[in-house]
Parts: sequence; C-alpha cells; structure tokens
Amino acid sequence: MVWGDTNPLNPPAYRPHHCNDKNDQNRYFPFRRAMHQVPFLYRHIHKYHHEWRAPCAMATFYCHPLEHFLVNIGPLTVGPVLVGTHLSTAWLWYVLAQLSTTLAHSGYHFPFLPSSEAHDFHHSRGTQNYGGIGLLDWLHGTDGLFRSSPAYQLHFTLWGLTPARDIIRNKTRADDSNHKSQ
Repeated sequence: MVWGDTNPLNPPAYRPHHCNDKNDQNRYFPFRRAMHQVPFLYRHIHKYHHEWRAPCAMATFYCHPLEHFLVNIGPLTVGPVLVGTHLSTAWLWYVLAQLSTTLAHSGYHFPFLPSSEAHDFHHSRGTQNYGGIGLLDWLHGTDGLFRSSPAYQLHFTLWGLTPARDIIRNKTRADDSNHKSQ
C-alpha cells in the first residue's frame, strides 16, 4: 500500500477495487468451506462463530483468533497488498467490507443493500452458502438447499421501502388471481 502524492479520488485509484473483491472472494470461500468440512477445524476453531444460530451484528467478529486472521483479515488484506492499493482506498475497501459483513450478520433486510437471507440460511444450516456474494457457491454447488428454500425467494436487493415479505406476498396473490381468471 502506498501513501503518496497520488489523489485517492482519481478514478485509477479505484481500479484495484475489482481485483481486491476477486482476491477476497477467491481466498475467503476455500477457507470458510474448509472451516466447515474439516471436522478438526470446525470443532476447534469455527464452532465458536456458529454458536449464533440466528446471527446478529455482534456475531460478525465473534470467532477464534486464528479464524479471524486466516478467514476474515487475511483474504481481505491480500488484494490491496498485491495490487499496491493507495492507503485511503484500502481503508475505504476495509470499511465497506466490514459493513457488508456486519449487514450479512444483522438478520435484517435493509432497502438498497444486499440481502442477509443467504448468510442467515448459512447460520441455520451450516452446510450451505460459504461465499460472500454467492457466485462461488453457485459454481461449487454449495447453495442447492438454499436455492430450493423459501428464504431464497426473499434473497434480492430491495429498491424501495416495501418489506421483502410484502413484495413476495403481493406477487403470490397476483399470481393466484391470474391463475383463477384463466
């Protein structure tokens, strides 16, 4: 990371963000999956984090110190270090990543922000949804139960203030009335 004369608000300063996100996801997913699928790692390290069956924001950082270093801090830091991200851009990256993780553990579905449904499902089952954005889960087939669950219907970004459950309920009612009229 560099703290220099470059302007962090200049568009080239944000180009590494794409690389940071891909590095984070490609390192986070395998560590997190291993924490679940290797019995020793789950029993002695990751189990602490899963004491929270219904996650809340405090559960975000409630974990074994080794897990916090390997799974939380490590993958998040590798991208900015590899691409030489400007220090202020790296700080912005860390803040946004921590905010995203805290929201994923909040149990709430806030408007204009990513849904927490996938991670809520992960904490309730423990064998699904290891990645942060879902792409690697889809590629590795570790989201099948989630995709077939009712929770998956609620897994979308809200673009208004209407709660997700009301949107689904109204859509179901509209579909039912369309089928009855035919």
